[in-house]
Formats: sequence, C-alpha cells, structure tokens
Amino acid sequence: MIMAYNIDHTKESKIKISRKYEKTTFGIILILVITLSLLNLSINFKPVKGYQGSITIEADGSINPKDAPIETSDKVTYKLTDHIFTDSFAINILRSNIILDGSGFTIKGSGNYSGILVNGKNVLIKNINIRGFFTGITARGDNCIIIKNRIEENNGHGIEVKDSSNCIITENILVGNKEFGIYALSVSSITIFKNNIENSNTGINLRSCSNSMIINNNLISNPYHGILIDGLSKNITVSHNEIKGILTGLAGGSSAITIIQASNITIKYNVVKESYFGIFFFITSYNTASGNDVKNTRHGVYLRKSSDISINYNLIQNNNNGIYLIQSTNNTINNNIIRQNEDGIRVQNSSHNIIYNNNFINNNRQVTDDSKNLPNISPSINNWDNGYPTGGNYWSNYSGKDE
Repeated sequence: MIMAYNIDHTKESKIKISRKYEKTTFGIILILVITLSLLNLSINFKPVKGYQGSITIEADGSINPKDAPIETSDKVTYKLTDHIFTDSFAINILRSNIILDGSGFTIKGSGNYSGILVNGKNVLIKNINIRGFFTGITARGDNCIIIKNRIEENNGHGIEVKDSSNCIITENILVGNKEFGIYALSVSSITIFKNNIENSNTGINLRSCSNSMIINNNLISNPYHGILIDGLSKNITVSHNEIKGILTGLAGGSSAITIIQASNITIKYNVVKESYFGIFFFITSYNTASGNDVKNTRHGVYLRKSSDISINYNLIQNNNNGIYLIQSTNNTINNNIIRQNEDGIRVQNSSHNIIYNNNFINNNRQVTDDSKNLPNISPSINNWDNGYPTGGNYWSNYSGKDE
C-alpha cells in the first residue's frame, strides 16, 4: 500500500511539473510571436524608398541619367531595379525594339504627366505598377504591347494609345482611373483583351479607330460607359466581354456598350447586366448585336436615330424595356428571346422596321407604342412577319391558332 501511494504521488508530481513547464513554454512562445509581429509591423510601415526623378531610354539605347534604376545587358531588355517617384514623367522611351520589364516595382507620380511615354516602335511594357499620374502609359509608336501591368488612380487615363497601329493591350488591371481605363485615338488594328477594368468613368473608349477587337475583358462599375466606340470608328468587333455597370433610376446611369456615329461594329456574345443602358446605338448605321445576354437593365437594347441595325439571337430578359426604338427605321430584329421584361419591345416614332421569329415570353407588355400615351407622337408602322415560310413571332400570351 505504501509503495502504491509513493508511485501515485510521484506521477502527480511529474504531471504538475509538466504542466508548469508547458505554461512557461507557452508564455515564451507567446512573447516571441508578439515580438515578431511587432517587428513585422515596423518593417511594413517603413516608408518605401526609391529613385527620385525622371529617366529616358535614349534612341541609341543608353540610359539617362546613368545612375537610374534600370539595367540592361543588350540594349533590348531593360529591367527596373527600384521604385521611381517623380513630379514629372517617370520613363520616356525613345528607343525602338525593346522590352521594359518593371519586375514588380512601382512608379508613382504627383497627378500630372504620363508615367511612361512610348515614342519608339515595337516596345513591350510589362510587370509595372503605375499610379498617381495623369495618364499611366501613353503610347505613340506602332506595334506596342502592354501586358500584365497594374495601373490605378491616375487623374486621366490608365492607358492611352494615339496615332499608331497594331497595338496589343492584354492582361492588365486598371482600377480607379478617373477618365478612361483604356483610351485609343486614331488607331488602326488595336486588340484589347483579357483586361480587368474597374471604376473609371469609361472603361474602354475607341475614337476614330478601325479594324480592331475588344475581347474577353471584364468591366465593372464604370459609371458612364463600359465600352464606348465613337468618332466615326469602323470595323470593330466587341465580343465575349462581361460588363456590369451601375443601374440607377436616373437617365445619367451607365451604359454597358455605347456606339455613336460608328459603322460596321459587331457586338456579339457579351454578357451585359445592371446598367441603365445595356447596348446603346445612337446616330449610327450598319451595325450588329448578336448572341448577347442582356439582363437587369433599364433599357436592354436601345436604338435612337439609328438605322440598318441587325439585332438577332440575343437573350434579353428582366429589363424594364427589352428593346426600345426611338426615331429609328429600317432595322431588323429577329430570332431573339425577349422574356420577363416590363415591355418586350417599345417603339416611338420608329417605322419600317422588320421584326420576326422572336420569342416574346411572359413580358408584362409584349409590345408598347408610345403614341398611345403621348398624343403628339404618330403611331409606328412596322412589319411583324417576314412572310411564308419564315413567319412571324411567338407570343406567350396568344392562345389562338397559328396561321
């Protein structure tokens, strides 16, 4: 009995010692964790140091000034080696046929100038964080490629391309640029694809451009326009983009895709939602909207003073007005699914349009003519049947015989 008691007592003592040791060890670890956390915070909150001033890559390949944080071994590939802070431009590229690799560094301005000026041809810019200028990148040379940069909070544009051709803008993140995320003026053959653009007044603007493509971009909460094509632009394809705007009860709400005085514009396979206007044609002719998913807008597809527009194979649902024509003639609307809208198609002073082979499904009002409520407006006279064997439209609220 005594031995059993001594054994139990010894075990209890060891347990007590072990628990005391565990508490001491835990306390030491806790102190170390807190100390390391404080050290980490102090490291994170240290001001970022970098180069102060502007840099030029000269036409002969030299770097001016010589102590600038850019290195090259072949005058073809140039790499940043530090952050750059400036009250003027950060980098001016006069040389052609080069690659500028930002290596993840940041260039920051004071609200004016362009962060990077591209005046050479065949210039590729990648992996740079650009913020706080008027324009992040301004490119005026042919065959420029702008890829995998983060460009944000500039007072004007994220990327601006002017008077050039054959440019590619891809896989960039553009956030909070106050005017345009991407702005192209008088550019032939520009390709804009796989960019994320948020919170600019307009996501993408092509003005007086031709033979270009806007593909697979994600545009969110750009309050004026997601994509704007104007200035007599022509031969532009807008496809496979996802555009979510800002839906308000006011006429000043956003437009996902806007075409103004441009021709031969093809808008296809886009997802458009939560904008005041989904697809907006204004004073324009000879354009196509096909295969788009347009939903939760004030006006799904909106034509004003426009003609010779083809609207076909779209899914137009859950909008106030599915399709709205104002002073628009000679347009073709066919093979669309128009469902669960307040008004499936609404017309005002819009005659000589042909509307056939559409499915009108469970709209509150399948078709509305504003002349019924506005006495100064004449009724619109349109053709709702394309003749045998093509036929007319399907109406979910019609239970009569199909003739």
